[in-house]
Amino acid sequence: MMNLFFKWLNVKRMALVCCLLNNVFFSHAQKNHEAIYHYSDSLAQQVINRIDSIANTAGIASHFCKTYSRSMQNIRGQMKGMDSGAQIFIKRFEIRFAAYFLQPWNEYLRGTLSDTSVWNSYYSGKAVYAWQYVLLGVNAHVKGDMWKALVNEFSEKEMGQNKKLFISFQTSISKNYDVFFDELMAQNGYVRFINAFTKGLAKFTGEKVIAKWRRRQVKLAILFYSNAKKFRKKLAINNRKKQKNDKLILSKAK
Repeated sequence: MMNLFFKWLNVKRMALVCCLLNNVFFSHAQKNHEAIYHYSDSLAQQVINRIDSIANTAGIASHFCKTYSRSMQNIRGQMKGMDSGAQIFIKRFEIRFAAYFLQPWNEYLRGTLSDTSVWNSYYSGKAVYAWQYVLLGVNAHVKGDMWKALVNEFSEKEMGQNKKLFISFQTSISKNYDVFFDELMAQNGYVRFINAFTKGLAKFTGEKVIAKWRRRQVKLAILFYSNAKKFRKKLAINNRKKQKNDKLILSKAK
């Protein structure tokens, strides 16, 4: 009953956020950078607040949102001192990327989530542990959503100019990963054993895997513009790996 109440309570709120996101996406094609920055700054904060709000609920989306929220806060901290152009780029990405999480969440609340959605495994109800939800969420958002957010928000030129900037925010992601892995070890004796047995190599390897995923999504986005045939081939491989990861994560619930 509490889950049903949670869903009902949040549907209308989510509709407002989605409306705002749609409006700002449309405006990007028509406004100059100064206008985008002013509007994105306000909307980016609304998105952060929304993710924080979901993180503090009892719904299953809260598991992923707790780690998502930490990443967004870390990114905000890393942006301080950067020039306005760099901040504009990251804020635009933040808003677009968040929409790829918020929209499926809204569809889940309404009972309309597609069977083909990259978020279907997350909302399937097959996960048992909080850490599984986090990993399923990361898998869906990075491997399923990231390249789409990049190509739908930025031109080929913008991608080329800001590739190194985007990759540099792995620093913020790594800080969040450290927190997650420590939480995982506290919950899972096997992970504690493996990390101790490998003298910390398990933790180090996981962090490098996430960094590799992000770099590959940037490469996918650039291929989208530069080589359509190769892009389709790489995308198919990416999707198969995403599905394989989902199965592996969920197998730990048995």
